[in-house]
Amino acid sequence: VIFLLIVSAICTQIAFYFKIMKDLTMSDTLRSAIQVTNEQLESKNKELKESEERFFKIFDNNPVALTFGEIGTNKINYANKLFYNYFGYTKEEVIGHTSEELNLVSPEENARLLPIILSYLEENRTVAELQALPVEEMEQLLIKLRQKMFGSGFEVLYTRKNKETFFALVFYEIIAIGNKKFALTSYQDITDRKNAEKKVEAQNKELIKINKELESFNYISSHDLQEP
Repeated sequence: VIFLLIVSAICTQIAFYFKIMKDLTMSDTLRSAIQVTNEQLESKNKELKESEERFFKIFDNNPVALTFGEIGTNKINYANKLFYNYFGYTKEEVIGHTSEELNLVSPEENARLLPIILSYLEENRTVAELQALPVEEMEQLLIKLRQKMFGSGFEVLYTRKNKETFFALVFYEIIAIGNKKFALTSYQDITDRKNAEKKVEAQNKELIKINKELESFNYISSHDLQEP
């Protein structure tokens, strides 16, 4: 009996030894796999960080004014240098606020734009009801509006912090960052173009006036020549 107990104890110890060695081997394998995974994650994170830095560097120095506005809250999460230059606001004044809070669009311009926007959306709901929509529905409305109205940009009269106004050609794109959706909006100052258009329009009016005067002169001249 004692012999059998000793043999049994020895076998048990041998079994435990092999089990411990197997667990140690598996642990080393897992540790190596985790280390490789961590190295890969570290490399990916480094690449992602470098990519983000490149993106925001390009974003900041873009020759077109840009903003990131979170869909749902409509708050501006990021704006580039040219946007601050256009509107005259500081970063602290802009980030975390909506365009309505900053009064970028005057009540008169809003009154002009809203009927146009609602007609393109073919909506009978009020603005307050539309603003209260879930993010997914708001995203679909913005995509619809972009396709119908903002395909080649849309002219909006904006107001700077110093109350000066200027026309900008506006365009936006819906993008996802993480689990949030944003409207990437661009603002291209077209003041020079609008001034040129006004100048051409004034010149056209002057030409029409001159043509009418010439027609009148020709008529009178023709009539006088027919007199005896």
